[in-house]
Amino acid sequence: MIQNFEYKSIWIPSQVVEINSRWFEQTQNLKEINISQDNPHFKLYDNKFIIGKSTVEETNYDCLIFCFKNEKTVTIPDFIKHISPYVFYDSSIENITIPPQVITIGKYAFSNCQQLRKIEFDSKSKIQTIAKMTFSYSSIKSITIPSQVTRIDKYAFSHCGKLKKLQFANDSKLEIIGEEAFSYTSFKNIVIPSSVTQIEGSIFRSGKLRRIEFERNSKLQFIEDFAFSDSQIESIVIPSQVTCIRRNVFNFCRKFQRIEFADDSKLQTIDDNAFSDSMITSFVIPTGANEIGKNAFIYCYKLKIIEINEKSEIISIDPSNLNRSTCSLLMIPVNLKDRLNLTNLQKTFI
Repeated sequence: MIQNFEYKSIWIPSQVVEINSRWFEQTQNLKEINISQDNPHFKLYDNKFIIGKSTVEETNYDCLIFCFKNEKTVTIPDFIKHISPYVFYDSSIENITIPPQVITIGKYAFSNCQQLRKIEFDSKSKIQTIAKMTFSYSSIKSITIPSQVTRIDKYAFSHCGKLKKLQFANDSKLEIIGEEAFSYTSFKNIVIPSSVTQIEGSIFRSGKLRRIEFERNSKLQFIEDFAFSDSQIESIVIPSQVTCIRRNVFNFCRKFQRIEFADDSKLQTIDDNAFSDSMITSFVIPTGANEIGKNAFIYCYKLKIIEINEKSEIISIDPSNLNRSTCSLLMIPVNLKDRLNLTNLQKTFI
């Protein structure tokens, strides 16, 4: 890895067949690159890029390897299909448009670009994955995720404190949103595409998100551990296909007051600490839910009512869910009282 800030020029001989993506991670003072004309794998282009070949078999130079850190405005060459990891890491780039022929962008490619305000994808973009930390710690203000993107990896936009507008292109094919993908961001509203099937942990941690909506016919099935933990969301309607709310999903959501479930909810499991330390005031257990984990409502000091439907499939309620909350009204249908063993409760309910 070349991390000596004093280097101003380098020479790449003909024998070099591989350039590690982190070799140029911190080379702000690098002003000149020379590559042997006999090197069949890499060459200098437009006096600012190192370009290479994505595979040994590839005959065309289709991969962007490096760009000088002091470049502020960059036009990606029209023959580039791959942007390697760390290409623009900690650079002075201010804006960029990703052309339609680019199909991959490596991890950390635009990370720590403090001057980067605007990034646009062509409407015909073929990008399928936004890799780990790709835009993290940058200063982008808005972005529209291309329709072909199926996965946003963990920390992709983490610590983008100026990101105030996030949208998804029409006909989005997004399926997975990775861990802390949008943590420490500033947008207040988001609409999750119907194609999303999985939301991983802490995606909005310490952000400013207040309102989250899901498109109609949402395919979301799993809301993973800590998914909305430590966010500022105020309310949510859980899509009908969700079968499980994992551990600590709404933990430390200090402005979260209301949760609703679709009428045809398929929810079966609410895991441990799912709503702990939130501000919900009431909770109606969905009919199909048969398991509620320990401490699901612990430290919910605004919770007053828990209601169970007469057709509920709930098998038992762990006393820990009620003993450490302020719930004073537990509405249980007569036909379920014998099934639910509540003899260990430390408080009396109306």
